Amino acid sequence: MSIVNRRNAVVGWLTLKIGKVVARRQARKVARKLPFGRGKT
Repeated sequence: MSIVNRRNAVVGWLTLKIGKVVARRQARKVARKLPFGRGKT
């Protein structure tokens, strides 16, 4: 595996990890505004 491929794999993996955290945070923020429960999942 070349250095470039390994670096791209790490960057992609980090992007997914950070993206999931941000998506969960946004989902919680939206869920709090909903009037019908679902605030705690």
